[in-house]
Amino acid sequence: MAVLAVIGSVDSGRFEEQVIESLDMVEVEARAQFAIRDTALEIFTDRRSS
Repeated sequence: MAVLAVIGSVDSGRFEEQVIESLDMVEVEARAQFAIRDTALEIFTDRRSS
């Protein structure tokens, strides 16, 4: 018989899934922020050279 650890109101397996999903979301958000920054820098640079 396996004993499941409970963290908050979820078992440890679900907790690990949630942590992984959260880390994936943070990675996506960081990529989006860099893409927005790159676009903004391109627009700003284009306007200054005009």
